[in-house]
Amino acid sequence: RVGAGQHHRPDGEGPALRVAHLRRGAQFPPPGSDSDALWVVRRGAIELRGQAGELLDKLGEGDCYSPSPKGGLTQPGQQVHAAEDTLLYRLPRQRLDGLRDAYAE
Repeated sequence: RVGAGQHHRPDGEGPALRVAHLRRGAQFPPPGSDSDALWVVRRGAIELRGQAGELLDKLGEGDCYSPSPKGGLTQPGQQVHAAEDTLLYRLPRQRLDGLRDAYAE
């Protein structure tokens, strides 16, 4: 059975995409989420701020984010949070790696 916010793969391997909602000011990525997932902003905005609170980057609709060393935008001491109520899609790293392997040129 597919729960709310989950989209199953046709091969039956479980959910490929998950949906997350963040309220304005919420920490991003949410606590307890995959640390190396690929996130896509569907609606809303995510802000990356430096140690002094200065705006370093702002992600909006269609932008992708990965906090992992392979694709991350953040450095130690930076703060990342939802600038407004935000809807996100999350693709686990192993699913992303599988897609890369399946569609490698």
